[in-house]
Amino acid sequence: MPVEGQGRDARARRHTRALMQLAQRLWQSGEGLQPALAAIADTAARVLGLARVSIWQSVPDGGLQCVHAHAVEAGGYDPDGSSERLAGVDTAASGGTPTTEVVRSDHMASGPAAQTGLSSYLQRHGIESLINSPVRVGGELYGAIFHEHVGKFRDWQRDEIAFAGHMRDFVALALEIDRRRRAEQRLEYLESHDPITGLGSRTLFLGAVKDLLRRQRKRPRLASLLFVSIDRFYSVNERVGERGGDAALAELGERINAVTPDEAVVARVESDCFAVLLPRLGHEWQAVQQADQILEALGASLSIGGVEFTVSASIGVAFSQGDSDATADILLRNADLASKQAAQLGRQRCEVFDPEHHRGLLDRLKIEHGLREAMRNNAFAVAYQPVLELADNKIVSAEALLRLSTEDGTLRSAFEFIDVAETSGLIVQIGRWVLRQACSDAMNWPARADGRSCGLAVNLSARQFEQPGLVEMVTEVLRETGFPPERLCLEITETTLMSRAQNALDTLHALKSLGLTLAVDDFGTGYSSLAYLKRFPVDTLKIDKTLIDGMTADADTRAIVSAVISLAKAMDLEVVVEGVEHPAQEAELRKLECQMVQGWLYAKAEPNETFVARLVAQG
Repeated sequence: MPVEGQGRDARARRHTRALMQLAQRLWQSGEGLQPALAAIADTAARVLGLARVSIWQSVPDGGLQCVHAHAVEAGGYDPDGSSERLAGVDTAASGGTPTTEVVRSDHMASGPAAQTGLSSYLQRHGIESLINSPVRVGGELYGAIFHEHVGKFRDWQRDEIAFAGHMRDFVALALEIDRRRRAEQRLEYLESHDPITGLGSRTLFLGAVKDLLRRQRKRPRLASLLFVSIDRFYSVNERVGERGGDAALAELGERINAVTPDEAVVARVESDCFAVLLPRLGHEWQAVQQADQILEALGASLSIGGVEFTVSASIGVAFSQGDSDATADILLRNADLASKQAAQLGRQRCEVFDPEHHRGLLDRLKIEHGLREAMRNNAFAVAYQPVLELADNKIVSAEALLRLSTEDGTLRSAFEFIDVAETSGLIVQIGRWVLRQACSDAMNWPARADGRSCGLAVNLSARQFEQPGLVEMVTEVLRETGFPPERLCLEITETTLMSRAQNALDTLHALKSLGLTLAVDDFGTGYSSLAYLKRFPVDTLKIDKTLIDGMTADADTRAIVSAVISLAKAMDLEVVVEGVEHPAQEAELRKLECQMVQGWLYAKAEPNETFVARLVAQG
């Protein structure tokens, strides 16, 4: 075989071996883009015996920006060369078919080519010629790789040009691998981070807690987990819409992040709840102090879409020192339970998880789960307790009372679960159902013998009363059921009305405009201001059972009841006394000229069918 042929075969073997090694490195290595480009440039320079190899990316103005430069004189990577930029380059790297070609400096020395950035680049670095291999990625032109020969004339061989073409393919491969790696990293980020706040997700947070617990088993150290529940966040969405609510959550997340230490892990773990992991504490009081700082930060005014408002939060704290079998899920649950207790005790406060109260909190969670199941399975019922006119003991109306059907067929009183329904927010959905069901039932109640229709009283909870869409909800139910508004009385507790008296006044007027009547329920248990009572557009006072329990034996209690009845008459309000259970109480109320009564002495709350039969029997 001729010497020339042997040389070509040797180069071919060398080229093939180099290509296989480079391919293996790029596919198996977990290196980033720059190390991959460095490996490609080093291989090209070593195999082709080049002084320089540079990789370029097309830029919008039609030029090229160097993204990696390799120079033998620099020992490999050339940072100065990597910052170069070529303007006005008319090469396949900026358009046309991506064909590998040889570019010689003497061809660029005269004519229009002499004015290009590539011509000055060749002169500046003493490049006699280069192989320009345009790079395409995903069908789009990315740029080029230059295989640069410095020195005397070089007669490039066809197999060398072909090898340079392979280097172009390897650059495209490295770019594609990098693109996929970045896409995977982005996907991993999205899976582990909340897209609204940018904070960690529940999955990331639990992972961080698991890591902490593993470290604590080797080296016990005090740590704390804070569960931050934003109180009544549904009202924020009502005011500023879903997008505004997302913006508010993002702002609240930033505030929490700003007041927590760098080593803390902050995440959004539920729709309106955040969690904070404090991995290193010297004392338990530091966690409580951190919770107070978060409460203060969250309590500052928010401005979303021109609407200013404030929010409060309930924070639960759970501790871990590596001395228990608690898992990450259990620690998060414990902090969550403590936050629920904080909400029950008034909100805008912090409570520490107490194992002694754990069973009670679990019972509450069990009740909440049962209420959600009851909503899905239509297991609620409405019972009716008659209200009688004391003058003739005739039924004039009935109060709708919520009941829960159990598996054994019995009905549980709302007193057993109403507090959980209120704090969980389920009362809004349940209350709507009660109003619609009661109005539907009452539409079919028979009239009295004198032609008067029986009235219906329905309770509004504190949470319902604060709902922005309350008036619209009542209007919709009246329209759907066709129930006459003048027969409906909505009862609101004295405490609810007085907690936000001015706002309550506006809501009462809006409800009153529908044509229904309003009652102050449980009167005598709160702290009513007579001035406000006069301003409220109410029609009825319902005196609470606790006031009349001792009326027959205690003169002071009897005097209070008498004063309330007299006050109501002077203000032209009707009076209903609740909880009448004994004939002696009724006798005293007759002496005080009480108008209406309600209680077990006359009837307990009963199913709709039983109440209708009672109305029919009354005639």
